[in-house]
Amino acid sequence: MDESTVVAQYDSGLTVRAVAELNGVSYGKIYRLLQDTDVQLRPRGGKPSREA
Repeated sequence: MDESTVVAQYDSGLTVRAVAELNGVSYGKIYRLLQDTDVQLRPRGGKPSREA
């Protein structure tokens, strides 16, 4: 599992869970990797809605 690939997958819009499944690792491992690499995590529940 390549760190830059994981970050790119998450940045492309995949959820933490989807990135974990794609790479065959746990949700927690991906979550920690993203935190350790200072990636801005999206809020739970998907992408934020557009502001009017």
